[in-house]
Amino acid sequence: MEVSSFLLLSATRDAEAAKRFFAKALGASHTVPPRVSTVAKNAAYPKALRELKQEEIIPEGCRLRRE
Repeated sequence: MEVSSFLLLSATRDAEAAKRFFAKALGASHTVPPRVSTVAKNAAYPKALRELKQEEIIPEGCRLRRE
């Protein structure tokens, strides 16, 4: 079963805010670890995802797709 979340994020979002957002969204009891994270082209997301992978909050194999 594929589940998608669509979120409107600010163009000024920094890496720490993106990291907090992902950690909170993925920490919900009803979520499963993502295979792919599709995000806007904001430069904060790659850094946030790398850090969350290092902290093992997001699986290492999760790909980042930027639209």
